[in-house]
Amino acid sequence: MKKTLHVAPGNRYRKTDDTELIWVVKNVYTPNGFQDHVRAFPDRDPSDIRLYAASIFGDPRFFQPVNVTVDAEHDIKSKGPLFAESAAFKPAE
Repeated sequence: MKKTLHVAPGNRYRKTDDTELIWVVKNVYTPNGFQDHVRAFPDRDPSDIRLYAASIFGDPRFFQPVNVTVDAEHDIKSKGPLFAESAAFKPAE
């Protein structure tokens, strides 16, 4: 049986390469017809947002969970475009 992976915004994962950077999940979304994807950034540089397949966070060859909490009722997912924010944008004044 395949293990179910729950990746949620705010979760932190340590990269298992030489950098050992801590990556923070910004949001999770499902592109139409594809598996879940995650936008994440290193905790030292929130402007460096990268896109990953959510499944990679369950592979210990790439990431180790550091501070992972899952609340199924509050799991935030969006089906928006690649760079959509999970919260609504405010128009510029």
